[in-house]
This record gives sequence, C-alpha cells and structure tokens, in this order.
Amino acid sequence: MKKTLLLFTFVFGVSYAAFADACVSDSLADYITDGSCTIGDLTFSNFSYTPTSIGAIIVPPAGSVTVDPITGAESGLEFDAGWFANPGTLEDSLIKYTVTCTGCAIDDWVLSLAGEGSSGDGIVNVAETSPEVSGGLTQTFVAGNLAGTGSATFAPVGSLSVAKDILVYGGGVPMTSTQVSSVTNLFSTTATPEPSLLILCLGLLGLVPIARRKLVG
Repeated sequence: MKKTLLLFTFVFGVSYAAFADACVSDSLADYITDGSCTIGDLTFSNFSYTPTSIGAIIVPPAGSVTVDPITGAESGLEFDAGWFANPGTLEDSLIKYTVTCTGCAIDDWVLSLAGEGSSGDGIVNVAETSPEVSGGLTQTFVAGNLAGTGSATFAPVGSLSVAKDILVYGGGVPMTSTQVSSVTNLFSTTATPEPSLLILCLGLLGLVPIARRKLVG
C-alpha cells in the first residue's frame, strides 16, 4: 500500500513539475536565480547576463535590468535598463536565455528597441542570434536614424537558445551621450499535435493496478 501511494505521489509530482510559475515583472537577477517561468505556452529558462565595457562609467548590473512579460498575439519579454555610453566609451551587454514551446512550435521572432538615441555621433547596435535559426536579427541606431522593428520567420522549432548582444558606443563628439532604454523580443507560435499532460498522467495512473499486483505477488 505504501508503495502504491508513493507511485501516486510520483505521478502527481510529475504533473506539478511540468508547470512553471508565470513570468512577472522582476529584475534580470531574479530571473537568473528563479530558473524558469511561463507566458502562455512559452517557457523561458537558462537566463544569463554578461555586461562588459571599455571606459564606460555606467554598466547596468543584472539587478538593474527589469524584465517585463509581454502577452498577446505575439508574446515575449521586454528588457529595460539604462544602457548608456559617453564619448569614446563602449558598453556591451550579452543576455542569453532559452524559450521553449509546450505543445506548439516557434516560427517567428521580433526584435525592437525603445529610447535609443545620441546627442552626438554615437551608435546603438542590438544583434539577436540563435543556433536553431539561420541568420539573426539586428537593429541599429546611427546618425540620427531611429531603429525600427525587425522580424523573421523560420521553420518551426520547439526551442530557441537566444543570445542578445546590446552594444552602445558613445561616439567621438565631446560632451554628448548615447543610450537605449529597452529591448523587446516577441515570438509567434503554431500548434503541433502532441499528447497532453493529462493523457500522460492517466496513462501512468493506469499502471498502478499492474504495479500493485506485482508488489502483492
């Protein structure tokens, strides 16, 4: 009887473990610590952050980067911080994470910037890549031309390992500044026929009588 109860505990434990907490507005440092969260069918995990600089005074640490979930026809994450560079300085921040689609596949991604600008001749360049996607997305602000929104479609995949490189160069004009306030990633999904977790759990529960007979025998 005890072993049967343990089997029930295992079955429901598997069911519970399959559900991560919903993504909420929080610091990137907490996202790194917490491990994973969900937005609809999308699970975000394996967060990391590597900020580097050449002469820059302000390099936002992970605790100063705010992550906001975006929901809708396309869902994803918005990363907000004061990425900033003075003349002759450079700041380069690398954000990595994995996005996985449960019971569906990812077939489109979007990259957009907000608050990008320079009072001199500075440059903002944000590049997004993934080994699962041929090519990548790049948005660049230079010489007063605001970056737009980049998007691309690709063959459906179940998971993406996303690397986002945010580079801010202060330029060469004295007494000026260059900055970008936020970078947003959105993803589109398509349904795939996969067994639901409920069917899996029912299948496992169906094994209980067999396991019990073996234990009793």
